[in-house]
Amino acid sequence: MSVVNAPQIEGDPISGGLFNGNFLANRYTLEPGGNLIQIVEYLGLTGLRYPGGSLTEKLFDIGNPDSPVVYDDDGKAQGFVPLSDFLAYATANDLTATIVLPTRDNLSVRMDGNGDRFPAFDETELRVFVRGVATGEYGDTDIVAFEIGNEYWGSGEMNAVEYGRLSSRMAEVIDDELTLVTTETGTNPGIDVIVQSGTNSGSSNLSANYAGQSAADILADLNATYGTDFGSEVVFPNGGINWRAINDELIIKQFDEDEAQAVDGVVTHLYSREAVQPGQRDFGLNQIEKSWEAAFEGIDIHVTEWNQSASDPRFDRETDYGLKQAQEVLNIFETMVESGVDQAHIWPLIQNTRNALSPDSADGGVTPSGALFAMMSEGLPGKQMLDFAVDDDSVTEFQGKTADLHGFYGDGELVFYVASTSDTIETVTFDLDMMVEGGGTPTARTIGVEDATRPGASDARATIERLAEDDFYDDGQIVATLAPGEIMEVRLVKFIPTDEFEQTMIAIDGSEPEAGPFAPDASGALSGGTDDVLNFPDDGYHSAPPAIAEPSQDDDAPGNEPVAADEAADAGSGPLDGMGWLLALLPFLGMAGLAG
Repeated sequence: MSVVNAPQIEGDPISGGLFNGNFLANRYTLEPGGNLIQIVEYLGLTGLRYPGGSLTEKLFDIGNPDSPVVYDDDGKAQGFVPLSDFLAYATANDLTATIVLPTRDNLSVRMDGNGDRFPAFDETELRVFVRGVATGEYGDTDIVAFEIGNEYWGSGEMNAVEYGRLSSRMAEVIDDELTLVTTETGTNPGIDVIVQSGTNSGSSNLSANYAGQSAADILADLNATYGTDFGSEVVFPNGGINWRAINDELIIKQFDEDEAQAVDGVVTHLYSREAVQPGQRDFGLNQIEKSWEAAFEGIDIHVTEWNQSASDPRFDRETDYGLKQAQEVLNIFETMVESGVDQAHIWPLIQNTRNALSPDSADGGVTPSGALFAMMSEGLPGKQMLDFAVDDDSVTEFQGKTADLHGFYGDGELVFYVASTSDTIETVTFDLDMMVEGGGTPTARTIGVEDATRPGASDARATIERLAEDDFYDDGQIVATLAPGEIMEVRLVKFIPTDEFEQTMIAIDGSEPEAGPFAPDASGALSGGTDDVLNFPDDGYHSAPPAIAEPSQDDDAPGNEPVAADEAADAGSGPLDGMGWLLALLPFLGMAGLAG
């Protein structure tokens, strides 16, 4: 038995803004019962990022945002969900929207002495688009932000200096147009302007130019080249250079005072490699605090893509995803809460990548990560995270020998996630006597996988088992029998707190705790299947074509070298493109005896 200590509060109240997703306008459809409609409802998403990631740079034309057909760099036509159609769907389903603006083609051929280009974009076109969105020309949707570009160093095809020059100018133009709209209409659209943080990768991989050089020589050359004053603050204790900090500073340096005033938020993408690269998960967010929050007071943080990495070759497709990925999704989420992230968009919703919440297939299943995300979006908004490890900055969960306990509280309800860390079936007991004096109405569900012999497989399908109270709770003790990797959610209301935890409850709820409501059935977000296997009712649910991986984010924590793709090639086409209709028909062919 593990006696759980009384926790402290960590982070701000959890908002619905952390439960957003990415909409890929060239892959998803808005047909009733189609691939996107059901997954958005199932996951409990509150907002979507349009038109997606790299496809924004390659396909989106703000001069013609309602075109149902777009053309790639090779002139190949692709179907595309028009902006007005997307916003109509978002409005009808009470979803917010973040709109990504293309930047790749907004630079001149003119260069400075370092070979860095300057902004060259159609200001009138940008103003017309911003005004149209802000005044409801394309739909009366709650627009959270205009995001300037996607991965400037990758699909944006520019370096940090170039992106800084371009984003600073675009931000000023966008902000000015929004101010004009406010003045003319008397209504502030409330749309934020957000810009990207630095990344040492792709077109902005500065470290490649200094291989084998000493830190002193590198800093001297950087300072001479860019007019900076980098010193020991960008050198790690091991002598390595913090290249992300360098890229951040080169972007920030391009903003004058007026341009800086136009910026409301900073963007990063977080693809965790924590299991194989300790410290990487929170490195980028910590760097934002050091670089951006210091330079832009009160700036919001937007993580517009996040998940466990799908590309790191150190992760095995058969053993490092499935339930293990679901646990990492929980860990990433907690890191974002701890870091004060304001908006987050998980990637990808539906895809053939290793880390998708709902893989491209005809079976209509979801991964354990999808099942966990749905649970969190249902149970966590409005609550605050509990820190059981106040002396350890790297974790907040209570770490037992064979399972961890993650906790949240708000409005009279405790929510726990018990996550197995064992390679065998274990029964664990967590004693809550330091939090709960007595009473309580508990409910519980366990996330497992259909094939218990493959808990870490990337193609694992989630199962949900609802438990009777006698099977998991006994007078303030959580008793969980879990197979490897399984996660049990426990929700507890109408309990009597200890004096110490009552003070925590008051600090969160703002008043003396009362007997809370009974926990909801908790079946809404996870409906559409049995307790054992999650299935969507529409056999044609999955119809998007598969994707091909493309180069993506380098999370340049100490000692890390660039690795390949996390953001799938949402703008690309592969050998199986166009076969989604066949995948959707497979269940029916099987029923008719025509398949296999």
